[in-house]
Amino acid sequence: MERQVGEALDQVVRASSAVECFNSSLRPYVSVKKHLSQGFLALIALYHNTRPLPQRDNKTPLQLAGVDLGDDDWVRLIEHEMRYGQAAAQRI
Repeated sequence: MERQVGEALDQVVRASSAVECFNSSLRPYVSVKKHLSQGFLALIALYHNTRPLPQRDNKTPLQLAGVDLGDDDWVRLIEHEMRYGQAAAQRI
């Protein structure tokens, strides 16, 4: 039995600290909303990726990755997409 437990523990894969950090940011939403849709997860990811990090000289994760969206305010980005993204999609 001890050997089987040891083998089972050897197969456990630990998540990286980045994944654990993101999961901890999702936890409050999961406790309130029992089901998270793909759209809601995308909204949380946008919020997370456009929020400045004090431990990284107040840069957003997107800035650190070299991505420039033109605006770091996630609400304005959504408003822009709703106004102009849908209009562009309707022209296609």
